[in-house]
Amino acid sequence: MAESWSQSLARSLICRALSRISHGQLRLKLSYLGNDEPDIVLGLPFADGSDHAVAVIIENAHAWVRMFQSMDLGFAEAYMMQEVQCHDLLGLFCLHILNLDTLGHSTDITFFQLLPLAARYLDPGNIPAKSKLNVAFHYDESNEIFSNFLSKDMNYSSAIWSGKVDESLESAQLRKVHRIISRAKISSSHHVLEIGCGWGHLAIEAAKQTGCRVTGVTLSEEQKQFAEKRILAAGLQDKIDIVLCDYREAPKIEGGYDQVISIEMLEHVGSNFINRFFEEISTLLNPETGIMVASGTTTNQKLKVLARKSSPNMETFMRRYFFPGGYLHSSHDLLMAIHDGSDGALEVETVENIGPHYVRTLQCWREKFQRTWPETKAIFVKAKPNATETEIEAYRRRWVYYFTYCEAGFCTRTLGNYIISAVRPFSPKN
Repeated sequence: MAESWSQSLARSLICRALSRISHGQLRLKLSYLGNDEPDIVLGLPFADGSDHAVAVIIENAHAWVRMFQSMDLGFAEAYMMQEVQCHDLLGLFCLHILNLDTLGHSTDITFFQLLPLAARYLDPGNIPAKSKLNVAFHYDESNEIFSNFLSKDMNYSSAIWSGKVDESLESAQLRKVHRIISRAKISSSHHVLEIGCGWGHLAIEAAKQTGCRVTGVTLSEEQKQFAEKRILAAGLQDKIDIVLCDYREAPKIEGGYDQVISIEMLEHVGSNFINRFFEEISTLLNPETGIMVASGTTTNQKLKVLARKSSPNMETFMRRYFFPGGYLHSSHDLLMAIHDGSDGALEVETVENIGPHYVRTLQCWREKFQRTWPETKAIFVKAKPNATETEIEAYRRRWVYYFTYCEAGFCTRTLGNYIISAVRPFSPKN
């Protein structure tokens, strides 16, 4: 099948940009032009003469146009629609990360990616009403979808592994939950607020382990219903309340909460609102003895600088298909925001990066998702009975792409995941 002039132009400009690869090699096979078409090899040859190039097969010339319009989102959608094939997605993503210094500054196609930016400037940001829509977009997927790749505890955050090869994900997740409970220094008389309580595992574990009271807030109706069933089954309905609201509308109690805990909710707080987030936490906490424990995925500070210099197109795979209002802060930004947002009323006590543990966590999720795909497919088809086979396969590929995309970030230390605890200064009780 011959290329159209627009497809040919897009291919030419994209290959020119990719010719800047200086670490590793990329091999492009244009299968739509037939077997006689020579592969396009981009990057430098390996010193030992071996061929370890990451191979990408272009099945449909329309993929070039997709990538031309939006490189990140375009390639993802081409993969989902089976217009491109790659049997080493992790290697491909790592190759891109290793070449960010050169590929990130590409200007050949930047102009054509400016159009979606206009919509970004009209975005109202992370206001409460929009936050609910953003969270519902992902977390109000069927609970069964999540249970088909998460461990039984339904923790949708990084585990902490012991290093034992045969350790289960459930055991590693419980270790993470206990780590956070320990950092929060919870006792039986305490009342804990959990912002972004998910499916309720930490709230249940904290109440069982310490005898404390817990109020959890979530923006997902699916999560609230699921968590309340688990709480009832555990006989803890007199200890735990789940409230459907934004953190800015969290119920206030006399004297303030003894602890505020938030696990991987920071990614849903935009850059313009992160100071406000910690201001709210400081306000909700006991003014003398309150303790905060927050964890979240972060991005490398250098990557943030590169992102500003490269294509300004903000419509990415992650924003389109998983976290519409998502934003990754750097660890530096978070530490500054805790101080500035609380006006110095919260003093950072501990900082721990568990990012490397996310690699194995994501691998477990992907493996279980693929293993339980027949069940997930049945749920998807029931919800969308008119879906074509192409759309069903696109849904499967979307999740596989997502798990691998994130894994590459943690593999290369481009992403981190920090558990940060903070206490009231000048308080001998802390």
